[in-house]
Amino acid sequence: MLKKILMLSLFIASLGAQEAVIKASLGRYAKGQPNLEDFRPGSSIETSVMQMEVKSDFRMRYVAAQWLLAAQTLRVQNPSLGTGNPKALFDRAWWLGWGAYLDAMSSAPRELSGAEKATMTQGFDQTTGARRADTKLTRQEESLELLSIRDLDRDFIIKMRNLNLSIALGMEDWNKATQALSVMEGDLNLPGVDLQAAFFAAAHTGRLQTLAKIAKILPQSAMKSFHTRALANPTEVDYSALLLLAEQPMPSLDQLPSFNAYSVQNYRIRLLTAEGSNSTRVEAAKKMLSEWQSRDASAFSDRPFQRIGALAHWLKPGQTNLPLAGIWGESALMMVGYFDQTDGESRRETWSLKPSAGQGLWSGTIIQETLSKNGERLVLRFEAEIILK
Repeated sequence: MLKKILMLSLFIASLGAQEAVIKASLGRYAKGQPNLEDFRPGSSIETSVMQMEVKSDFRMRYVAAQWLLAAQTLRVQNPSLGTGNPKALFDRAWWLGWGAYLDAMSSAPRELSGAEKATMTQGFDQTTGARRADTKLTRQEESLELLSIRDLDRDFIIKMRNLNLSIALGMEDWNKATQALSVMEGDLNLPGVDLQAAFFAAAHTGRLQTLAKIAKILPQSAMKSFHTRALANPTEVDYSALLLLAEQPMPSLDQLPSFNAYSVQNYRIRLLTAEGSNSTRVEAAKKMLSEWQSRDASAFSDRPFQRIGALAHWLKPGQTNLPLAGIWGESALMMVGYFDQTDGESRRETWSLKPSAGQGLWSGTIIQETLSKNGERLVLRFEAEIILK
């Protein structure tokens, strides 16, 4: 029995030493002075972290998940370290970080150290639970004490949420990003929330009302920058366009893919209705666009149609590029795009498509709204088909 007790004591001491090493390594990283050898694949620290068990204190699991995310960041920045197994690393980081968060938020009694227990009971009557008269606080001191405790818990919880969202984004796992974001949405206005990460997660998981809330907090220059970059580069997403869909009913979503790219095999439109304040332009549109209008597939060869999570985007070629962005749901594809021409005319295009019988065929309606500098308005409604392979 004594031998077992001694072995257990040595095991516990060893765990404590390992935790101290992990924390020290992470501390150096946080100060911008990492020991790169700590983060090399197969290091003793990585082995310890990857073998950490669920029964470990949730605070330590949170630290371990942080360490793994730091390791992946450094390996990308320093190729000489080697890549290791990013998938296994991210999977373990999520398992540790998300599990730690769930345990921290659980209604079950939290794991407390001896010091924490002493702090919690100090100054209280152990029978009644009331604060002892000799340690009674003034009302001001009591409010400060409660505020301090609340803020400490809040800050720690926010850090855990930020960490899990960062891990999910690093994995490009939009289903996990949905989980991580769902616990943050009610507290977006609190200090310390990683709004940039939450913004991208909301966009790629189809939570556009959350996206709109965050956009109001972020600098407006950021939205303009998204639009400007998307006009010039077919791989850039115009996240600002998504805000135009925020009040629309969203299609239902299933499991979200990490990334899919499609080539546009065919795209054609046919005018259904035209209305506007300038009858000449209305009649011209009816005359020119009432028959099917299509373009050769070669026009789209350098314009991949991309789906990243729930988000779909395409830089539609034309006299002026039109960056479209939207939501790809189970049974609907909703997209919107806009641009302002140098002559002062602005255009918005809204897509509402559904999958059809043909493989890769989506069909539905496209509405083009044009507003000229002098206030003339033209609204064209098209029947549309696009084939994505």
